[in-house]
Amino acid sequence: MTRLNPPEPNPTAVPFVPATYRLRDALIEGSGGFTAVHDRRIRMQKGNVILTPTWNYHDHGKNSSGPLIWLDGLDLPNFRLLPVHFVEYFNEPRDAAKGLNHAASPIVFSWAK
Repeated sequence: MTRLNPPEPNPTAVPFVPATYRLRDALIEGSGGFTAVHDRRIRMQKGNVILTPTWNYHDHGKNSSGPLIWLDGLDLPNFRLLPVHFVEYFNEPRDAAKGLNHAASPIVFSWAK
């Protein structure tokens, strides 16, 4: 399953722990977008795929004024085998994520190389 996130002035998501595996893929337009996983803020860049492992708090948003459009994907084959989906929401509106060294990250893959 994929979802195209339309441009919004300041898109944000309340941090939550998903039961399904997710990925941020195909930054289509814009800059300043991020996904926060493992208490690390990961910049969305064209050509990168960011994995969001199950049972890890994550959120996303942007730090720019222009539109930001990206494509989300879910691990639905596993969901179809175990058709139970639930999440646990974080107790704060935003995770206090720090910067991340993209080159050393096990959850960011650059398809542009």
